[in-house]
Amino acid sequence: MFLTFLLNNKTLILITALLIAMASEGVYITTLKSEAKILVAEKATLTTMLTESQANLKQLQSDIQAQNTAINALKAEADARVAKHAVEVKQAQTIANSYKQKADDLLKLKAPSGIPVCDAANELINKEIKNAHN
Repeated sequence: MFLTFLLNNKTLILITALLIAMASEGVYITTLKSEAKILVAEKATLTTMLTESQANLKQLQSDIQAQNTAINALKAEADARVAKHAVEVKQAQTIANSYKQKADDLLKLKAPSGIPVCDAANELINKEIKNAHN
């Protein structure tokens, strides 16, 4: 009986199958449209985030350039100070060496014989004072 019904109503069954197929296609299209709206919203969000990231990148690049410029200026200043102080250290070493030599020369002196040590020391002090004024 069911088989007879199917054989006699082929057109009805075909139309029913087409309607079901069309209905499922309609649901599929609605689903795709919904997904498309979600993707468009996500694209807008991502575009905004990309714009902000690009702006941040430009700012960071500018900050890095400013920092590098400052570092180079500090390095140049430090190099100039090192060079200046190297000259000053050399001058101070020369002066210190001359004073050391004078001290060594004083230590090599022997008290003249025949006069008291205090008088010899006093004579040496007076001689150094005289030399300091010249």
